[in-house]
Amino acid sequence: MEDHHDLEYLINNDCTMICEFLTTDDFVKFCKERAIDISRERLEKFEELGVFFPIARVGFPIVERKMQTSENGHVTEDHGVLKEGDEWDGEIKLEYARFLFTKEQSRIWYEQKFMWDPTSKPFSPWNSFKDNDGNKTAESYYSKFQCYHLSKFINLLSVRMNTEEFLSPTADNSLKIMKNIAKYATIAINSFKDNIIEHERIPYLCQVLANRYYPLSQTDRRTYRLSRRFPYSDEDWFNLCSNWNADNVLSDLELQVDDIKRFHKDVVIETHFVDPLMDWYDLLSFISLDKRKKLKGKALYAQTLYSMEFMLRAFYKDLTGLEIKSPDEWPNWDKDRFYGVGVSDDELRYLEFLTNEYHLNPRPKLILVVEGESEQTQFPRLSSELLGHDFGRLGIEIVQLGGIGNFEGKKSTDRYGALEKFIDYHHSKQTIVFIILDNEGKAEIVRNRLLKATSKFYTNRKVTKEEYVILWERNIEFDNFSAIEIADAMTNYSENRYKFTEEEILQCINNFKRNKGDNLEILFTDNIDFHLSKTALLKILIDKMIANRDNEFDENNEGVRPISRILHRVTELASFNHQPHTTGIWKDNQESGYLGDIVE
Repeated sequence: MEDHHDLEYLINNDCTMICEFLTTDDFVKFCKERAIDISRERLEKFEELGVFFPIARVGFPIVERKMQTSENGHVTEDHGVLKEGDEWDGEIKLEYARFLFTKEQSRIWYEQKFMWDPTSKPFSPWNSFKDNDGNKTAESYYSKFQCYHLSKFINLLSVRMNTEEFLSPTADNSLKIMKNIAKYATIAINSFKDNIIEHERIPYLCQVLANRYYPLSQTDRRTYRLSRRFPYSDEDWFNLCSNWNADNVLSDLELQVDDIKRFHKDVVIETHFVDPLMDWYDLLSFISLDKRKKLKGKALYAQTLYSMEFMLRAFYKDLTGLEIKSPDEWPNWDKDRFYGVGVSDDELRYLEFLTNEYHLNPRPKLILVVEGESEQTQFPRLSSELLGHDFGRLGIEIVQLGGIGNFEGKKSTDRYGALEKFIDYHHSKQTIVFIILDNEGKAEIVRNRLLKATSKFYTNRKVTKEEYVILWERNIEFDNFSAIEIADAMTNYSENRYKFTEEEILQCINNFKRNKGDNLEILFTDNIDFHLSKTALLKILIDKMIANRDNEFDENNEGVRPISRILHRVTELASFNHQPHTTGIWKDNQESGYLGDIVE
């Protein structure tokens, strides 16, 4: 391309369908939001110096509009532009023509010299683009991608110095400093001017590529956002994509494939230089587009650069079938080598590893399965208030089976119990499933069979470990609390309507038989005329434990009751269950015996 930018090519190829040109004021605003120190005055000065130009300038011709005032004189109707050959006896209003960047209108205005490339004419002061009444007679337009080389030029002009240099008592020293600054500015401007065509190639190319690739760059890596401007439709974009020919575009712009790779490298270097969030690029690429648009300054500027590098990367792939590494891989880091082959191409798997790496994955580290509402309500409370370990903070989720029958499952469909698939799946995701149940029904038989089962997700290990499936010898009350504690709790629950005795509770314990009903509930209803709530009973027992905390630990600070020791182990397992962030670590953990005994 011999010209700075071929405006006619942009017009003929309708290159503003997706990314429209910005007026001067909009471009200044766009740049300022990205921490680029620019103003209308500086843009005018840069154009005068011959180092930075608008991509197009449009002059507004004066047209005659057909106006008609209603009989009562209150309403004036606009009947459009008076064209040659029109017959009109009504009022005429002179005004500047209105312009919209569409292919048809742009081509007509360009052919009639109302639109031009600013580099094709001598510089004119911008105040000449207004009439005596202050109305605009012309407007300058920029591509948003021009912020790339504008930022680089401004950085080149910027000089940092220590102000104490000006504290010298001699005026000669201050004058010398100013002369050196002026000399540097002259050299920088001339250097940039000598290479201005090269500097403008990348923004120009990105404007050309925007129609095809820019929507694909507006993504959270799972969905993309197609935001085309009026009057274009989604169908227009899909038609453009189906007719896109990357080789023809490369030829039209007189570029080589190696140029695209070099341009991409230049943009990536700039992202590494400016992005304060570069170290979090991999995670940010999954963040909602709307949230990323709320970034400020250089971080927001980097998002524009990332859209440019994506378009160049996609264009290169269409041309060659080869991939260029993304910014977080470039130049000496390989995702496949780190995370595992194919992980970066599986968005869900990659996001899982990333959130594990950043400790953001909300998936539980341990699922505690209990029999009913009593345990589901009181275990988290006991852990928090007695042991000082909060389930939510440790990543422990507690779920209830709603009865031992759901543990046993159906013989026809669940050979090792209804929990086998549940446990096996979660262990394959490195979420430990820990079970605490009453020893009722066929629970012990099912437990023994479950411990023998081999994982279907990772056949080198068993489904689970013996430690992770706890069955009380009888039930939670009898195995953890004394007869007198249970008697006092039941008396408390009955609001002292009946005083239960230690002997009565001991008789219940001695007569305990599986599948014969709840002895405590029978004892309660025989003496009180309402139902015994096991949830309320367990709460009263736990209240007593928490109130007498000093009595709940031995000299080694270990819990004196089985439930305290079990819950301590549960929180310990969750605390040390560090989630894998690579395929290698995941595999090592699956084979470690941590999730299930190794198959010999």
